[in-house]
Amino acid sequence: MPSSATDRKTSRRPRAVQACNLCRAKKYKCDGNLPCVHCQRQGVDCVYQGAPRQADIGLYSVAYAKKLERRLVAAEAALSSQGLHLNDDLETCRVDSNRQVTDQSNLKEQFATPESFNAGSMETNQTTQQSDEASDDGTIEAETMNDEVMDINMNNQAFEYHGETSSIAFLERLRRITEPAESEVGSCASLFLRASDRSLVTELHNDAFIHHEETPAWIVEPNNNDEFYPLQAYTFLESYFASHHCIYPIFDKEEILARSRKLWDGRSDAVERSHKAVYFAILALGALTRTWNEDSLCGMGRYEWTLLLFRKAEVALGRPGSFPNMTTVQAFFILAKICQAQLDLNLAYTYLGMGIRVALTCGINRLAVFRMKDFPQDSPTLQVARTWWALYSFEIELSFALGRPDTLGMDFYHNRPVPMLNNSETDMIRATLDLSMVIRDVTASVHQKAIKVAERLSQASKLEQELNGWLAQLPEKIRPTSGTDVLNSGSIHDQQWTKLQLFVLNIRYLHVKMVLFHPFFQLATKAGSKSKLSPGLIEAAEKCVESAVKMIRIIHDTYRTHHFMRTWYYNTVYLSFGMSVLLVYELRRPFASHWDYRLLLHIEQSLDVLETMKECKVAKKTANFAREFLHILRKQQSTSEILPGNDQAMMTDLPGPRSGVPAFNELFPDYIGELEDYAQLSLFDEAFIHPNTGAENAIV
Repeated sequence: MPSSATDRKTSRRPRAVQACNLCRAKKYKCDGNLPCVHCQRQGVDCVYQGAPRQADIGLYSVAYAKKLERRLVAAEAALSSQGLHLNDDLETCRVDSNRQVTDQSNLKEQFATPESFNAGSMETNQTTQQSDEASDDGTIEAETMNDEVMDINMNNQAFEYHGETSSIAFLERLRRITEPAESEVGSCASLFLRASDRSLVTELHNDAFIHHEETPAWIVEPNNNDEFYPLQAYTFLESYFASHHCIYPIFDKEEILARSRKLWDGRSDAVERSHKAVYFAILALGALTRTWNEDSLCGMGRYEWTLLLFRKAEVALGRPGSFPNMTTVQAFFILAKICQAQLDLNLAYTYLGMGIRVALTCGINRLAVFRMKDFPQDSPTLQVARTWWALYSFEIELSFALGRPDTLGMDFYHNRPVPMLNNSETDMIRATLDLSMVIRDVTASVHQKAIKVAERLSQASKLEQELNGWLAQLPEKIRPTSGTDVLNSGSIHDQQWTKLQLFVLNIRYLHVKMVLFHPFFQLATKAGSKSKLSPGLIEAAEKCVESAVKMIRIIHDTYRTHHFMRTWYYNTVYLSFGMSVLLVYELRRPFASHWDYRLLLHIEQSLDVLETMKECKVAKKTANFAREFLHILRKQQSTSEILPGNDQAMMTDLPGPRSGVPAFNELFPDYIGELEDYAQLSLFDEAFIHPNTGAENAIV
């Protein structure tokens, strides 16, 4: 008994040397953790006040601790990229003295204090002000340092770059326009770190698909291709050929089925490994995008089948460069499509680049004379030409969506003839190829440095004419119209592939048009006086907003009436583009609208579409968080409508974070209390926490 009493005494938790602010105020027994148990239970931010002898330290909180954790991960990633590593014992790396001094200075920059962080923010704001002043002189600066996103993905410690035309950059602009000024940052550093230090690269990463740190599949399972799943394969094949094959028709269905039958009949030795890779890749994409009316097939669901077949395709391909032929190119193409559908766009970009390298290696982009002169240049159905030009178009499309350069080189090097229009599903190859040419011109225009506003408007007008010319020359069956429900338009005799191609071409047309006019919309949002905006600038900005509205309406109407579209998860990217534009307009109201659109309704529609994709982690998370902040925006606008006379005039702009609006942790204490469980909150949080009301000079 005495021993047990002693155990009870020793097992009691000692009182913390320093208690957090909440425990000190409530006289709780603080456990000294960050956050402590009482702050976790009540869902408030756990903040410790520095002791008198540490008065210079000030407040530090969970948000600041997580900030330092992210900087630590960034520092480790930076050291790894230079061939240096921090081991578990924290031993000093063997480097020369000069290198060590440089590394120490870099680490000091990584592990910044709140004061140095504020200084860095001040430098950033000064850079932004300088770029705004340049714009006031009548030019549009590309503002590369402000519009591009360079970040470290904390899920895999990978460096990622997203250019000006990427959805990440669009959402980053939405976050940036509502950041508080540096004076406000100094008064509330912990809230600023929590609210604005978002990493969209980390938040939008799909960590449920492929773990990039795992050992390459061709080393783990070199010859595991004995099982070809004949009972389920035909279901997945039909799903692929009924949907995504219509968008990029690079295969001959009968040829694929003939090879598949050999595999099902046990004659796998008669099928090359690259053909097996294509087989598994097609099955994986079909399993991912089909409508599942059952919970599972043979005990596995959508994602289990997709991942299994994806890995088998990797196994069949072997080490990169082992089988340089057209079928290998097709396998890389489909693997990139799977990654795109899974919203792992970096992996898609990588696989697509590997496909281009293999294509250039085996020369399918060239119309060259073979050493054996009787060797055919192409199949009777022009499958080689279809594969190359589909690869070409996909590379430009994906690079445009990521804001990165394509790897295709000069066009004069690719002399493979383009398939002619023949009123069949292969007409999509020519349609997407011609659009990719326009996209290249738009990309060059968006990234062009320091150009006069009038000159940029003239250039954009010419590109719009080029875009409309592309639209006018499309075959009538797949030419987009002004209607929104494109899958229900056309003749009753039209085949399914025409409707799918019509939908995709319409969305891509509106996406390109929105990005083309987005620099003018961005310029208008920086203007402080709405009356001084030139009519041409307002018209161009309106085209950006109108394109975003139409794109959201088309996607919403299509998803509402066609259930199978809800597995086309890549539309999340298009919705991110559109939502960011509409949210920025609602926050800033840079010019008076001449349309009858209800923008908040269309934002709601985009969120509804995201919520229908219940199995897509990125879409679901985006919708769940964005809806909360849209509710706050509605509440703020309804408050301004009931204010009388002068009070309402004072509310034309949204209030700043220190002007009486409740703090974010007061509105949503549960989110702050469970910060680590909510994956750093929403990518839209700043749009409704810190609206920026600072007036700038108008752009004429």
